[in-house]
Amino acid sequence: MYRNRHLAMRLRHVMRIDGGDPAGGTDPKGGTDPKGGTDPDGGEATAKRLAELEARLADWEQVKAKADKWDAHEAAGDDDKDGDAIDKLNERLAAIEKERDELKATQARRDLVDKVAQATGLDAHAVAMLNGDDEKTLTDAATSLLALMYDKAKASKPRGPKPPRTDPVGADESMSPMDRMRAAYAN
Repeated sequence: MYRNRHLAMRLRHVMRIDGGDPAGGTDPKGGTDPKGGTDPDGGEATAKRLAELEARLADWEQVKAKADKWDAHEAAGDDDKDGDAIDKLNERLAAIEKERDELKATQARRDLVDKVAQATGLDAHAVAMLNGDDEKTLTDAATSLLALMYDKAKASKPRGPKPPRTDPVGADESMSPMDRMRAAYAN
C-alpha cells in the first residue's frame, strides 16, 4: 500500500493519537489498545497517552518559541559568535592598516632621502642618517655635512711636497748593513 515504510509507520502513529486503530481493535469503553486489541483499563490509558502528548506539545511550543527568538536574533545580526568574529576581523583590519601606513611612511622617507642625495651629491646612506622630516631641513643638514667634510679634507691635505729622505748614517755605501744598524742606534 505504501511505498515508504517509514511514512506508513508515522501514519499509524497519527491514527492511534486520533483514536482510530489501524488494526481495527477498539475498546467497548471507548479506548484503544496500541497493539490492536481491546484495552482492559478503558479510557485511562488513552487519558495517560493524551497527557503525555499534551506535555510534549507544551515542550514543542517552548522549543518553537526559542527557535523563533533565535531566528529573530540571527536576522538582527546580534549573534555573539558573529560579533566576536566581526571584532576579530576589525582588529585584523586595524593591524593591516597600521602596517600599510608604516610602509608608506618608510617609502616616503626613502624617496625624500634619494631626492636630497641627488640634489646635494652626498651618498644616500649618509643622508639617511641625518635628522629631518621635510626636504628643506634634510637638504640643509646635508649641505652642512658636505661643508664639514670639505673643510676637514682641505685641512688634512699636505701643503707641499715632502722633503727628500736623508740617510741618518750618510751616503757611505762602503758600510755593511750591520754597520749601518749600529750607526743608526748609536745616538
